[in-house]
Amino acid sequence: MIKIQPTIPIAICGVWNLFLDFPNKFNNKELNIVINVIPETDSSKLIIAGLENESKYIETFLSMYNEMGIFGFLNLIEACIIFGTTEWYLTPKVWESKTKKEKEKILNDINQERNGHNYENSIFNTIRNVAKYLII
Repeated sequence: MIKIQPTIPIAICGVWNLFLDFPNKFNNKELNIVINVIPETDSSKLIIAGLENESKYIETFLSMYNEMGIFGFLNLIEACIIFGTTEWYLTPKVWESKTKKEKEKILNDINQERNGHNYENSIFNTIRNVAKYLII
């Protein structure tokens, strides 16, 4: 379990089938993980589990996001929303803060190919902006 601060306004409970292709690390490795994000008052819990014989791949995968701190975990969660499970629940306040164009882009991307681990757009702009000031 990884504790993320501040709270990420989303709950996730699902399975994510990844195909990892990182030079010098993985060559098109298929990885099936269970991912949970549980929001709490001042933080969120990120729980990822998989097969025991894939633990080294899961640890390597997570370490790449962990190196980026809060921004890495936001990337991971956004990628899960777009490419991973359909079992996620975003707070209405976050969704309502999006423009019509942003909402259409996110919904269109969800309905496209379901393989990836990096999403080029940000769903959690507010958290990213606050985190920039906290790190400086």
